[in-house]
Amino acid sequence: SENEFMKRPPPQHVLEGLLPQGPHFIEAVPGLVDELAKQLKLPREALDNTRESLDVVEEALRKRIRPRSRILEIPNLFAAIVAYTGEVARHVTGGHWRLNEVHGGIWEPYIFFDNDSDYVNPFLEPYKSIVESKRGGLLLRVLIPHMGAPKLKFVNPDWQQ
Repeated sequence: SENEFMKRPPPQHVLEGLLPQGPHFIEAVPGLVDELAKQLKLPREALDNTRESLDVVEEALRKRIRPRSRILEIPNLFAAIVAYTGEVARHVTGGHWRLNEVHGGIWEPYIFFDNDSDYVNPFLEPYKSIVESKRGGLLLRVLIPHMGAPKLKFVNPDWQQ
């Protein structure tokens, strides 16, 4: 009945309960990255903000956290993955963190770059990969833009110069 429909809770935001740091997420990032190294039993220096280091994280997740859905159950593990993926994106792009507040006091973290004309979302695809248990891991490195690709410039042919 329509009444039943009205009583249903609104759909949850994917970050519901997963980033307890809320508006303080950005300040929490360094500590979350330390936490990620500890949880995955990786040397802290293995997390060197390179695209390649995300493969190291993936490999450790594959070995240590099974089934993959446990990533969302272990306190702060998902937050730590988001924090580190964002940090790699920030280093690679020269960008910066930005939080976007959505309904219900949930704060979405993004990395904005290129004079804020572009951004990386470090939480949505990893979340989907966990929930849909797609093959091939979280594919974290795919989220990191390739910078410095030459932009195509139109060059006048010689005879027009």
